[in-house]
Amino acid sequence: MNTAIQTHVKRSSHVPIHVQIKNAMLQHMTRNELAPGSPLPTEEKLGELFKVSRMTARKAMTNLVMENRIVRVPGKGTFVAAGAPVGAASVQSPVHNIIGIFTPQMGLSLDRTSSPSHFAIISAIERYVAPRQFGLSLFNSRFRTMNAAAIRRLPVAGLVAIHPSDENTALIEALLACGKPFVAVNCFIDGVNINRVNEDALLAGYRAARHLAQKGRKKIAYVGRIISRGGNAWQYRGYETAMRAAGLEPVRIEVACSNGRIRGQELRPILKNYDGIVAAEDLIGVAVIKQAQKMGRRVPADLAVVGFFDLDICRQVTPALSSIRLMPCEELGRLAARRLLAIIKSPGSKPLTINLSPKLIVRGSSK
Repeated sequence: MNTAIQTHVKRSSHVPIHVQIKNAMLQHMTRNELAPGSPLPTEEKLGELFKVSRMTARKAMTNLVMENRIVRVPGKGTFVAAGAPVGAASVQSPVHNIIGIFTPQMGLSLDRTSSPSHFAIISAIERYVAPRQFGLSLFNSRFRTMNAAAIRRLPVAGLVAIHPSDENTALIEALLACGKPFVAVNCFIDGVNINRVNEDALLAGYRAARHLAQKGRKKIAYVGRIISRGGNAWQYRGYETAMRAAGLEPVRIEVACSNGRIRGQELRPILKNYDGIVAAEDLIGVAVIKQAQKMGRRVPADLAVVGFFDLDICRQVTPALSSIRLMPCEELGRLAARRLLAIIKSPGSKPLTINLSPKLIVRGSSK
């Protein structure tokens, strides 16, 4: 970066620091001190220059990409884009080989610790598209300004939306209206005909309930957070279908799980009246096993339990928790990338939903 560029930020200002950085760079573009085609520093270097974290620098750069002020070129770096508010000189922005990724992660802090599933999906997409001469740009899907017009202006060939909100369909509606090719990953919004790659939550719920019914359990409750739509709702529908197929009455019981903890008084009435529990997530399943043992109920002799997601915690309780193992996030990312490149190459193709089958892992809690 030009050494004459102002790199000071006012930490006492009401203006967010990443916005101050973005504005500082825009000022230099306006003065033609950063002309179209000028190379820009990496996020790490920008953070050093402004004495801020890499995450803050990334937010500033991402905002500039969203506003079509800069462009990321795979294998080369980041440059001032054509159409930025500068003088007469310009270069062609290479948008044909950029894939945009919408993620709901606030601040775009993507790493193995803070967001392992999103990190794995994005890493898999990058591994698939990089040998095919595509690069990635990340966008925060929670930005309120992310409407159809804003998406249409993004310098990308296509987009992947990771886990678009089930409660707010605005992003999917904007993507449909913008005209750009896109694929959604784990999108459980009903009534939209789009390209998507999903973990089959419906089949997951079905297999969990069928397993307990086949073990001879007659009173099987679905325990967890109940929402009207999304993956959890599809999971419950699968449970409900399996129960009715077995001639059993489905029962759903809502409990709150906060940081892996459930109050015992919420579970005690449930555990007295049922011989099978389909827990909406593994943390609830583990809590059910521990509370049942405190009450003197034997697992699985008196109460069989199945959870979802097959987390490491399943093997840290005795007996170990049976669980539904969903498809690895890496496979979700790979298939989403493959589908997106296919529709970029052949626009107008019929939307396709790819459902990845889950696997039941039987352990001591339901044998």
